[in-house]
Amino acid sequence: MHWLSDMVDSTSTLHALLQGMRLVSRRTGEYVGPCPACKAGSDRFHVWTQPDGKRPAGRYWCRTCGTHGILAAQPDQKWQSHPQVETIIPTVHAQTAHIPQYRQLYELVMLWAQRWLFEPANPTPLAYVRTRGLTEADARAFLLGYGLADPQALTGFLREHAPELLPYAQEAGVLTIDRAGMLRTHWNLCGTLIFPTIANGVIVDLRTRRIGPGERGRSLVGKPIDRGAVFPMGWDALGDTDTVILTESGEFKTLVPLAAYCQGLLDVPTIGFPGINGFQASIAADLRARGVLRVLIAYDTQPRPVVNGVLTLAPEERWTLMYGAQLSDAGLEVQVMRLPLASGETKTDLDSFLLTYGAARLQR
Repeated sequence: MHWLSDMVDSTSTLHALLQGMRLVSRRTGEYVGPCPACKAGSDRFHVWTQPDGKRPAGRYWCRTCGTHGILAAQPDQKWQSHPQVETIIPTVHAQTAHIPQYRQLYELVMLWAQRWLFEPANPTPLAYVRTRGLTEADARAFLLGYGLADPQALTGFLREHAPELLPYAQEAGVLTIDRAGMLRTHWNLCGTLIFPTIANGVIVDLRTRRIGPGERGRSLVGKPIDRGAVFPMGWDALGDTDTVILTESGEFKTLVPLAAYCQGLLDVPTIGFPGINGFQASIAADLRARGVLRVLIAYDTQPRPVVNGVLTLAPEERWTLMYGAQLSDAGLEVQVMRLPLASGETKTDLDSFLLTYGAARLQR
């Protein structure tokens, strides 16, 4: 059964699909909302209700699971599924009672993936990691890995080494069901770098990123809190510090300055939550419990936009104020690190600033 069949049939209109979605562009009629297929995010699923050049109206795409297609308008303006649209099986939701099994799966995934990152016959992934500012030693220390593009490679590994965990693999966001009803590796883990989040010696979450310019990090499907993914990347590298840098992860935004800290080039370690809105409120109490007194918030720096002739705060500044207030209310000292923009720059962040100007300037 097509995953849109419950929303778009012979008697429904496009309006049914857009319920709960948010209009972001009147020119293209673009709406965003949570994906009906993988349930990811609040703005990962896009629908365009107006044609754009050679592209027709009614097209849709999920930035997380990749499902895409076209809803074809009929003469009576009813909408139905385009025959070329992929069939996607709905995601199985995570359950907090199964968090221990999810973490076992994440450990096995990283044991499998790290081998392939350092495979001499496939040098491209490690070479890309080096271009982003991490050495091979850094990649080993942070347990980075690479997921093969073959959708059955990880599935076969898990079936061989931990068949008892397969019933939990879909909930964990590791495996999924393909159009033929076969169990396979989730799209987000195929042909991607894989970054573990390690907390208290346990892998609690995974992030992925495809190789190449313009690619963005992706989270596993489902709500992080249901999978027990409430810790930031870099948590176990904090040591006994009383000060941390908080950024958005942007995996390299966290790990590149964190590697410099581990090498003694920076005095303060870095932690990062996935995305600007991935902040977990529980982090304040967790930081205080391990002796942290001060948090430096270092989100991306971008020019402030002008709205109706009025200079306004950039989105990162608004999030900084909101999260800073939460951390301050919990008793932490909060400071803001706003990296300077060079002439002509439209954005800068921790890793690019460090790679451009060096650790000594970032330290200052």
